[in-house]
Order: sequence, then structure tokens, then C-alpha cells
Amino acid sequence: RFDPEAEVLLVSIGTGELTEPVPYARARHWGLIGWARPVLRIVLDGPNEAVDYQLKQLLPDARSGQRRYYRFQAPLTEPEDAIDNTSPENIQSLKRLGDTLIHDNAALLDRLARQLLQDPRS
Repeated sequence: RFDPEAEVLLVSIGTGELTEPVPYARARHWGLIGWARPVLRIVLDGPNEAVDYQLKQLLPDARSGQRRYYRFQAPLTEPEDAIDNTSPENIQSLKRLGDTLIHDNAALLDRLARQLLQDPRS
């Protein structure tokens, strides 16, 4: 853990969180080929959650109440979660997700902005 009074601020902006579950009824008969894409998605997304948890433990709020760790992450659904989908429709969908992320986190983003603008000597 860092010193609770250390002036550390970490802002993490994610590339999207996968939310598509792997239903047992569908997956139980998959062979090696059937598991290729789901395993890739699980492997790529799993470490994000672990790192987020670890950073929350390493950077708890300061004694002053200032946050030291912010994480912004939008949930992805199909087809947004396809890393190779560059269709104009998907790009527009991703932009809407970004707008929603900003809207849903407006208070937290305002808090972060105030914290960044605050004079560290005050």
C-alpha cells in the first residue's frame, strides 16, 4: 500500500468491459474451435478486473477524502465487443457508449476535474 498521504492520482480509462456470458447449454458441446473466440475474450478481459481490484486496494482514498484511483469502463455487448468490427454502425454505437459513459459518470468526472484543478499546496 502507498502512504495514505502520498500525492498519487491514477485515472484509468478502459477500452470496454465484456458482458456476454458463456451459457453452459451452448458451450458444453463446443470443441476446440468452438472455444477459440470465447477463451480469447475471457483471457483478455480477466486481468482487467484483477488489476482494478488491486489498484483499489493499493490506492484507497486519502485521509483528506480525495480519491486516488478512478476507473472509467463502459460495458460492451455484441456487436460492440468484436475487436475487428470497424463498420460505420459499430463505430457510431461505440461513440454512443462513450457518450453514455460520460453522462452516467458526470458527477465523478466533475469530482476528478475539481481534484485536478486544486492547488496541491492548499
